[in-house]
Amino acid sequence: MSTNPVSNNPFVASPQQPPCGLFDIAFTRFISNTWISIIWVILIIAHFLGAVTLFFVALFNCEPALFLIAFVAIPISLLLCRMCLELNVIFFRIESNTREAKECLREIKEQLGKQ
Repeated sequence: MSTNPVSNNPFVASPQQPPCGLFDIAFTRFISNTWISIIWVILIIAHFLGAVTLFFVALFNCEPALFLIAFVAIPISLLLCRMCLELNVIFFRIESNTREAKECLREIKEQLGKQ
């Protein structure tokens, strides 16, 4: 069971896969794992900017409810976003492991068939 680093790279085409993962109409490769870290950084920045904005709005308008949202609801929202992204990664890792197990079973079946 060898792992080919070229086949794991979304920007390099392997002989079995089409050259563009984004435009793969047959969905033979998933691109979500390559975008998870980018999405996470964007979410962190958006939540931080939202919290800072709510903090200053609450400060100038003397709204205690906005302080509560800025310091409680936004971190909880960020935590839930992180959990959803991790769940996405888990599903794609399960798919990857299942595909590797299928390939191993096929190789074992071929070896047993030759004997």
